[in-house]
Order: sequence, then C-alpha cells, then structure tokens
Amino acid sequence: MRVFTIGFTKKSAEVFFTKLRVSGTKRVLDVRLNNISQLAGFSKRDDLVNHLTRMTPGFVCVAGVDLETRAHVRPVLAGRLSAVLLRKSGGPFDIGVVVDLGATQHQGSPPEVEDRLFSPSGVSVVRQMAPREFWDLLKQMARADLSSTFGAALLAQGRG
Repeated sequence: MRVFTIGFTKKSAEVFFTKLRVSGTKRVLDVRLNNISQLAGFSKRDDLVNHLTRMTPGFVCVAGVDLETRAHVRPVLAGRLSAVLLRKSGGPFDIGVVVDLGATQHQGSPPEVEDRLFSPSGVSVVRQMAPREFWDLLKQMARADLSSTFGAALLAQGRG
C-alpha cells in the first residue's frame, strides 16, 4: 500500500479536490486531529456522505459515516456507482448530505471493511447537514497520525 499526504490549508475545496482528481487518487483518508465536540444523536440508519471521488467518466465512489456508530460506510453495488446517483443529477449523494441507505448487506473484506451493498431505489435523503456541524464531525472522526489509522499494516517507504 502506498500512502501520500496532501494538506488543505489555504486551498479552496475546488483546488483541493482538483489536485486529488488530477493526481489519479483512488482513495482519500482524512487523518486530521480528533476534537472533543459532540453531535446530537441521530437515527441508526442515517449515514453522512463525507467523501465523493470522480472515478472514470460517469462513475463515482461514495464514502460516509454511520452517525450512530461512527463506523465508516462505503455504499457499493455489484458494478460501479453511476454518477447519476449524485444529487446534481437527481440522485441522493452529495457532500454533507445525510442519507438513509435502506437495507444493506456487509460486503467488505480487508482492506475495504466498510463496503455495504445497497439498492439505489432504497436510498432516501434525510437532510443536508449544516456546514459547521459537518466540519465538527469530520474533526471528531480524524486521527492524530497515519499509524492510528492503519496500525501495524502501515509500512514506511521512500522518505517515510
């Protein structure tokens, strides 16, 4: 596994995500410091979309967080996720949107333990999270360093 870092300080969201897309990044892991802010309780089945990646043209990868358990969730299909599932195309998924995925089935195996098979027809939008609430949750979910995230599986390479 190769791990690279990118800072976001003094970058607009557009610049930050363009750099990731142009570099060919396939997966992004947020490892910022955790803070102690707490959010109000949420329904067990609601997941916050906190990451969207444009894959090959017409396809996306969606990632989120179960708001009750704080477990990472990645909705998957038997095939790839079509970009028509994005909110701008009439679908449910967008950054900061809380969704109910409906019935899901665990599909994950290391390292993708967060994969959940879902049916697009079962997804509903619960609400758009307020920007401050969204950033507070991201900070709460962050880890202090890569070792805290990957554990013993992380191996230093290059300048590491």
